[in-house]
Amino acid sequence: MKTITFKVLNILQRETDETHTITPLTLLELLRYEYDLKIDRRTLYSSIEELRDNGYKIESYSDNHKGYCLLNRQFDESEVFLMTNALFASNLIPNEDSKKLIHKLLDTQSLYSKDKLNSLHLIDNKNKKDNDQFFDNISVISKAISQFKSISFDYTRYDIYKKLVKRRDRRFHVSPYYLVYKNDTVYLLSKTFNHDDLSIYRLDRMINVETDSSASFESLSLNDPYDYISKHMFMFSGKTSLIKLKCNISVLDNLIDTFGKNIIISKSDGDNFIATLDSSLQGMKYFCLQYLDSVEVLEPKELREEVIKSIDNALKHYTST
Repeated sequence: MKTITFKVLNILQRETDETHTITPLTLLELLRYEYDLKIDRRTLYSSIEELRDNGYKIESYSDNHKGYCLLNRQFDESEVFLMTNALFASNLIPNEDSKKLIHKLLDTQSLYSKDKLNSLHLIDNKNKKDNDQFFDNISVISKAISQFKSISFDYTRYDIYKKLVKRRDRRFHVSPYYLVYKNDTVYLLSKTFNHDDLSIYRLDRMINVETDSSASFESLSLNDPYDYISKHMFMFSGKTSLIKLKCNISVLDNLIDTFGKNIIISKSDGDNFIATLDSSLQGMKYFCLQYLDSVEVLEPKELREEVIKSIDNALKHYTST
């Protein structure tokens, strides 16, 4: 489309919607005032027709007896409202990045819709991640994956002052394969040079990510990276085992949210059910310890004994004082 047509579209997107119109005269005045662009009505009509030919639904005076208005947008107001709420609520995306994305979303709406959405006074999420390199890291890692290049990075943890600090002085070097979003966290599935098993890292804990142009790797295909993450909760990699649990119905939602729907469920006594699933033993151990009152490990025996051992150790802490 021509430059004039783009500028006409920008004004229509900002100044009009289903309930607000603009007259041809006002549109011509805004073109002169904002862009120093002087065109006649015939050129304006041609631009409107070009926009219509490109799929934009634009009403005119002959349709509504008021003036021009743009009816279709990249996002509906309800979609922007939903995505704005999601950005505010997500712990994953840092505050400043959330605000930048929200600003871009609001720019797809008219002034009147923006005022309405801004009037909702959405509260900042104080639990958001602190890593301001989040999107830069996604860009570097995605490019490295597509080019089969290895990466290096510093991995962080929180100290007692609630600040992210490096876990070690030596940088991590891995071959990246997949970025997977699960439970409001993005995980990197990768391999280190000395291990055959996949390693799992949290993207929000990675800083100073760089491509290692001197190191490349062969492709790896997982049937379902999301299923892999579900089976390796708490980032414990390695082999998985078939696990059988007796659970109270109260944890069913959490079980499915954590491990997905690839779970075999059968009825048991009362409000209980039997769940059979494939998972890493260490990850399942920590899940079961979270729900001691509602989950019992039936199989395998080694996992059941590990949970019992952890319970005994915990009791020693509470009964020794």
